[in-house]
Amino acid sequence: MNFKKILLFFILVILVSSINAQSFNVLLKKAKQGDMKAQEKLAYKYYFGEGIKQNKEKALYWYRWSAKNGYPYAQTIMGAFYENGQILDKNINKAIKWFKKAAMQGDLMAVKFLLNYETFKLANISEIKKNMEEEIKNLRNSEIFKDKSEFETKKMYKDRIAKAKKKLKKLKSKFGMKMKKEIEKCYVLKKKKIKNSIEKVVLKVEDIGRYNAEKQVFPITFKGVTMKVHVPINEAKSFKENIDKTKVIAYKKLKDYLESYKYYDCEIKHPVTGNIFYFGDKNE
Repeated sequence: MNFKKILLFFILVILVSSINAQSFNVLLKKAKQGDMKAQEKLAYKYYFGEGIKQNKEKALYWYRWSAKNGYPYAQTIMGAFYENGQILDKNINKAIKWFKKAAMQGDLMAVKFLLNYETFKLANISEIKKNMEEEIKNLRNSEIFKDKSEFETKKMYKDRIAKAKKKLKKLKSKFGMKMKKEIEKCYVLKKKKIKNSIEKVVLKVEDIGRYNAEKQVFPITFKGVTMKVHVPINEAKSFKENIDKTKVIAYKKLKDYLESYKYYDCEIKHPVTGNIFYFGDKNE
């Protein structure tokens, strides 16, 4: 009896494995034919090792293809990969590029990612997101998305769900268009905010590092930023000894994503000789 149970167990395992293999092959075929949803599903299986051996390189390959083909969920995943820097090298510009593409198709998760950046808090994206969540919730709770009733045939139920999905897609498309307008508005407001943030400042030197006699430069730190200043070797010693008697004069402006300041057109006066040394980036 126990032998029969063990035999039955192995037969079921083999049967399930065979079904999974067939399902995977069908999915792989669809993915290779350019089906963006199949590409995303295949990427998910590879990423989590669901039914197949885990392979994050293949997962990335199929997520990338799905995203390029326009699937918003895959675009959000690509953005997350670039943002956290685990599978891909961290690149916030590329992350935001993918989040924007997905958000413009009404992907709520992409919108949530964008709202982590100050730039996208400038317009009404948060309010649109809130309205979108409410409308999607109402639609999903409506009769059209209800479970199959006893008075519906399988075909009737299938047709109703197909209509429901079309409505959901149309709703996301409507919000996607709103998102596109608000994102464009954010960039206009960002440009204005950066321009208005430009200011000439006088800053205390927080630290001065070891002098590089070969290159004749000092690393100096102010406002948590370290830059290199060229100081002639004959003036270097007195410069370092009297560094607390001088200040850095610079211009500052908000960086591209409004989270910190950039300092440029910097200068510092030698506290003894009076010579001025210019350093840092020049104004664009």
